Amino acid sequence: MDYIQAIESNLHQFYEFIALKGGLELIEKEHYSYVRNHNASWPNYVFRINLDWLQQEGFISSLTEKMRKKTLPPFLVTLEPDNPEKFYRIVEKHGMRQIFSWTGMAIEGAHYQEADHDGGGLKVFNVSSYNLLADWINVVNNSLFNSKMLDAGLMKNLYQIKQMNLYLGMVSGSPVATSLSFQKNNVAGLYMIATMPDFRGYGYGTIITRHAIEQCFKQDARYIVLHSSPMAENIYRKIGFREYCKFGVLWMVGKEYR
Repeated sequence: MDYIQAIESNLHQFYEFIALKGGLELIEKEHYSYVRNHNASWPNYVFRINLDWLQQEGFISSLTEKMRKKTLPPFLVTLEPDNPEKFYRIVEKHGMRQIFSWTGMAIEGAHYQEADHDGGGLKVFNVSSYNLLADWINVVNNSLFNSKMLDAGLMKNLYQIKQMNLYLGMVSGSPVATSLSFQKNNVAGLYMIATMPDFRGYGYGTIITRHAIEQCFKQDARYIVLHSSPMAENIYRKIGFREYCKFGVLWMVGKEYR
């Protein structure tokens, strides 16, 4: 199994699924693709970048110029090339800044061990109604994104499509944690894993992650992949995930480009 390819491909397929099923603009160019959502900040990304071109200054200059003219979204997501220092040096020269670093991680079904736990008071629901979806969006926007980056109208078009599953964790009736799984063939990717700030440190993130993993394996996934923030890596390692690659998320600096 080529884990790096699986991790990268699932991310690209996820963005394409969001765009095609959500009615967003999806443009495929020779060396990159992009999604544009005119109603919210997510997922306005340039992605599926040809890595051979990432360290060519002329290509980076062309991309950033299009971002300044607003013909491309101001955010770029990419697997890091072989020489990440050179890449980040070039993009910073042309006005882009790395805002997030993700670690590409994966686990195979044969290596996953279920844990004995009582849930810690967390009850996990499959988001199957608009009321639960509204709670799910609220948790994501308040703990993972800034304010209203996630578009409720977009998610309303998507949340009941079988290929994607949303999970909401609640404690005493209060929504506190989320996760999302997206499956393509035998690979499932986990996204939007979030816990409300006041409820962190109780293991709810681990519980809702394990719930999503186990549901994916029940739906015939053989591999689970995810893209972790630095602060969550240890949680996923304890579950059994292994690191395979790094991703950079970059922004064209300047509020006028948002």
